[in-house]
Amino acid sequence: MTRITSQPGAYVVTELTAAGVRTFFVGKDKSCSCGTPHGKCRHVKAVAEYLKTGGEQAPAALPQRVTPTPSAAPNVPATCPICGAAVQIQSVTGRYPLWRCQNSSEHYWQWRGDKVRAFLTQDHPNKAGAFYQQDPAARDAFLASHRLSYAAGV
Repeated sequence: MTRITSQPGAYVVTELTAAGVRTFFVGKDKSCSCGTPHGKCRHVKAVAEYLKTGGEQAPAALPQRVTPTPSAAPNVPATCPICGAAVQIQSVTGRYPLWRCQNSSEHYWQWRGDKVRAFLTQDHPNKAGAFYQQDPAARDAFLASHRLSYAAGV
């Protein structure tokens, strides 16, 4: 069984087979997410048949988001701090904008992990609370009592 729905700039082809549900996207340019050339792709042919039988035509594609420039994202490094390759900005929300290394997408997460590790292991102004002013034995006792009360559901 095949179901086709339209969305801006594409058609969603959902197939229900014995193996499960599979979803493919067919663009208005007759490209399919399955990777098969459009002349041979059964999903493109299914969309063409859907349109011939009066199916709803997909509206025009939504405008593409403008990729921010590095100057718009001051916390993005100019090059990957792990390997030195060029970076591509993905999103500018939050304190640390999401970027991607051209060599490996894992480098962003390695860099973020290094930032978190540095925060947890070095002195930091945000660690001025009472918990951090305790000596290690008092801190361990506090954490042990908290675990017990949490386990008891208190």
